[in-house]
Amino acid sequence: MEQEIRELFSDHGTVEDVHFVMDHRRGRFRGFGFVRMPDEEARAAIEKLHTAEFQGRPLIVSEAKQRTEPVRQTVWSSPRDEDEKRYAKRSSYAFQ
Repeated sequence: MEQEIRELFSDHGTVEDVHFVMDHRRGRFRGFGFVRMPDEEARAAIEKLHTAEFQGRPLIVSEAKQRTEPVRQTVWSSPRDEDEKRYAKRSSYAFQ
């Protein structure tokens, strides 16, 4: 899927990097990611691709906001597999 996203965005400018956010516990794609492009080209891509259809689903494309302070996150997970019997809680700090 990375190559398809890279090709989609490269129609609107130079793609410097593509990063998918993964659920490290389950090893699955979390449904969002980041594409790094020069500013003007990124604005054009946002304008053209926001709500465009990709693999049968509408894309939501917006400018990423950089966090300037540490953000406390609490992540909850619920059992999805039959052998998981309890809830897990963990806290972490995210920096960008």
